[in-house]
Order: sequence, then C-alpha cells, then structure tokens
Amino acid sequence: MNKPENAGNIRDISAFKEVEEKKSTKAPVALCPGTARAAIGRALEYGAKVRRRPFSWREEPIKIMTLLNALGRHADAIASGEWCDPESGLPHAYHVAANAAILIDADTCGTLIDDRPPAPPSKASETQNNLREFQSSPLTEGTIH
Repeated sequence: MNKPENAGNIRDISAFKEVEEKKSTKAPVALCPGTARAAIGRALEYGAKVRRRPFSWREEPIKIMTLLNALGRHADAIASGEWCDPESGLPHAYHVAANAAILIDADTCGTLIDDRPPAPPSKASETQNNLREFQSSPLTEGTIH
C-alpha cells in the first residue's frame, strides 16, 4: 500500500490538513453506528415484504403524519415496556429509526406530503403557562405530572 510522502514525518502535517479540509464537505457517515444502519435495514426489509416495495416513498408521495404516527406508536410501545413488535418480531426501536429514515429520505426526494395540523394559535403559549401554574398549585401536590 502506498503511503503519502510525509506519512512518516509527524512534524509536517500540511498534507493531512489539506485532505481533512477536502473531506469536511462530505457527510461523516462513519459516525453512524453500523448497528443502527443494520437495524434500519432490517425494519425496511420487513416493511418492503409486508407493506410495500423497497423505496416506495421515492415514487409515491407519503404523508408526514403517517410516518409520525407509526414512529409514535413504536416509541409509545417502548415507553410502555414492550421492546419487540409482536407483528414483525423486531425491536420497536428498529421501526422508530426506519420511520425517521424514511421521513428524511422522502423530504430529500420531494415526495413528503406536509399534512401536519395547523400550528397552534398564539394563545397556545398562554394555555401552556396556565397549565404550568395549575401543575404547581397546592391542588396538584403529590400527583404525578
């Protein structure tokens, strides 16, 4: 294997700095754990077999809320103490990650349909403040929030 000219000279790192500067424009995919990539692959493989075909969201538009609802159901199952999805046998976390990956990819491909509900009116922050005040009132002492 050929080494760069200055590979043995620790003091002259200018060649390495130049290489690092060039690499900085590329996504650091090596930072994504291989276990997560494999988990996403397993969940997408299951989805392709049971629900649709691979990369169907690139050809057919998909709704944001469809993905967020599926992601939320899997996250809720984890929070409720269920680690594996009874239908697929895969951990719910695999499905959460796969839905997030589809959300990102569909957005990048321009096939994501924004069907999110309208943003709450400006009074929403007032309602949240009232809720905080209620939660810290003597009426709710000792209750779980």
